[in-house]
Amino acid sequence: GILLPYITVIVIAYYDGGVEFIGDRVHPRFGFIFAVCIYLSIGALYGIPRAANVAYEIGAKSILPIHNTWTLVGFSLVFFIVVGLIALYPTKIVDNLGKILTPALLLIIGALCIAAIINPEGKVGQPHDKYAETPFISGILEGYYTMDLVAALAFSVVIVQSFKLAGISDSKKIVRNVILSGLISALLLTVIYFSLAYLGITTSKPGFD
Repeated sequence: GILLPYITVIVIAYYDGGVEFIGDRVHPRFGFIFAVCIYLSIGALYGIPRAANVAYEIGAKSILPIHNTWTLVGFSLVFFIVVGLIALYPTKIVDNLGKILTPALLLIIGALCIAAIINPEGKVGQPHDKYAETPFISGILEGYYTMDLVAALAFSVVIVQSFKLAGISDSKKIVRNVILSGLISALLLTVIYFSLAYLGITTSKPGFD
């Protein structure tokens, strides 16, 4: 969830290409099919619907008095309208995410993790089932299911383009900035993931998967 996406973004920045460019190294037709599968997976088929569903389940569901298919549909419509309005101004997306949403998210997660470490809900639980028998393989597979690696293939082009829009045109400088910014992000994500893992093992209950 951290190392492989980080390496992927660096590779895309180094070759100044995209998903199709990587696939073209096998065969042009393979590159096209590979790119279509990646963008459908991270977009219309899985990523986009999951984004709305997660926002509904975690946020809106605890507030709304009624929970059914129509409330989910209504929330999804509002959600995608807001996302569409934000996407109309692509030059401001980085500023909005980087200066407002990301710091706010980090503060919320940080406060949650600090509270869990200082005042844990319970004792450290014991792994069970596949996590006790094959923890490494299970962790790799579950981490792959998060689609972080697939997302890195799709969105690395956006990251490189953001540096270009910021006025950096030299390819070596772009790669250097990608490495440095990616390293900072990787370190922060490592801290967050370990904190969330600790939060999980101190609040888990027997039989809960």
